Order: sequence, then C-alpha cells, then structure tokens
Amino acid sequence: MKVLNKKHYPKISSDDIYIGRGSQLGNPHQIGPDGDRDTVLARYEHWLNEQIDSRNPIVMSALLSLHEDSQLLCYCAPSPCHGEIIDRIWQERIKPILDSPERNLAYAGIGARATADPTLRFMQALAGRLDELGFTLRSGGADGADSAFNKGASNAEVFLPWPGFNKQKSVYDSPSLEAYRLAAYFHPAWKRLKPSVQSLMARNCHQVLGANLRSPSDFVVCWTLDGAETRQSRTQATGGTGLAIALADSCRIPVFNLKNPDAMARLKTHIESHPEYHPKQTLGG
Repeated sequence: MKVLNKKHYPKISSDDIYIGRGSQLGNPHQIGPDGDRDTVLARYEHWLNEQIDSRNPIVMSALLSLHEDSQLLCYCAPSPCHGEIIDRIWQERIKPILDSPERNLAYAGIGARATADPTLRFMQALAGRLDELGFTLRSGGADGADSAFNKGASNAEVFLPWPGFNKQKSVYDSPSLEAYRLAAYFHPAWKRLKPSVQSLMARNCHQVLGANLRSPSDFVVCWTLDGAETRQSRTQATGGTGLAIALADSCRIPVFNLKNPDAMARLKTHIESHPEYHPKQTLGG
C-alpha cells in the first residue's frame, strides 16, 4: 500500500481510502494531548489491534475493503504515519482472513419494494431452494423483495427497524446502536434522514453482517432498478438497498442483483465454490 499526503493529492478516486480524523480508520489519539508522534502511533497500533480482536464492524468493514495496491490518504506523509501501521497490520491480520476459505451458510435476500411480480415469484422459489441447500435467509420484513424471500424460506432471520414494523414479529426487532453508527458511515446524507429512515438503514447492516454484526452473510441477492452491485455503482435508483450493497461491497461480500441477466449464473458459481457445497447439489434442482 502507499501512504500519500492529501494536501499534495487532493483528488480522491474510488480506490483511494481517506484515513484522517473522523474516518473509519482515523487515529483517535492526537499528537500533543496524547503524547508525541511515536507515542500516538504506538497507541494507535494498540487501538487498531483491539478493534480487530473485537471485530468492530466499523473498522473491519474499512480494513476488509483494502487491497495490496490501496492508496491511503492522510496529512502526515512523509512523516511517520498510522497509515504504515494499517498496511502492516492488514498484511499480518486481515489478508489471512480474506484468503481463508471459511464462509457462513447465511445470505441476505433483499431488494426494492417495487420489485415486479415475476421477480418476486422467482425470489420466493430461490429462497426455497437455498433453504434446501442449508442456507439461512437474512431479510428485513418489508413488502416486496423482503416478503418474497421470507415466504420461500423456513430458516430465516428477519431484522426489523422497530417492533411491529409491517405488522411483523421477530426476536430481532430493533437495530443495535453499533448498527446505527455503522450505517452512518455508509449513507451519504445520514444527518438529513428522519429517525425512522435511519432505523431502516441500520437494520440493513444486520442483514449483511448478522445479529452481532460479526457474522457476515456469504452473499447478497437482491433486485434494484439500476442493477447496482457495488458501492460505486449505486445511484438514487438503488434506494435503501444501496446501503446494504455498499456495506457488502466494502466487506468483500459478493452482491448478485437479479436485474442483471448474468446474476443467477454468477450466484450458482459462487454457491458451488462454498466449502460445504456437495457436488450432487445444484441451485437449479
């Protein structure tokens, strides 16, 4: 990875990661009040390792989005910088996670409320087949795509934004405070959202990362009008599903948007690569 000074590199591309104060990987300690540069860097390294140990989803989603060629932007370089610590710890602790074959048997089945009826029927059938293959659905209890997946799955974790949402009951009836903090990083206009919409966005985080936000779904299957599958490709037409797509993309969780003609072929290939997949099983029957 490269650590660059943002003053001399003002334009940020989609592949560049800002690690300054206030970002997911920003240093919570300050030179001066918390010690000299060496002391602050040592404290940052201790803090970062603690976040990884606890699987802090805000920090982990940022670390998992990095790769060998990532460019980290701050205001320290060429002075010693916490970006160098991020690079080293990523190599030591995060890359092995990314290289591991371990995967969960859970998926997020979500999408727009305005999903067309033929796609809804397909989602219900797909959820039933994934159920037979041993997967647990994670969804959100809304009308449209959520309800279609729920109808097809007998093994489901339904995450509600508040108790009684859409006249549904679930043991997961309120997002955690940690989910709200995580959602705030991924929504481009978080402070402008009504509290009810913030709750809807926070529950999306659980769909992607599980009840404790530390058990990532193996994949996301969805439908949105624009076919978005990455953080960069989401648009206004992606709707609320866009936050889940962005979070999944940052965590290296593949997204299969049924708006795209090749989505099912790619999903089938992904499932057949699962370490618990049996050769006699197929998604098609």
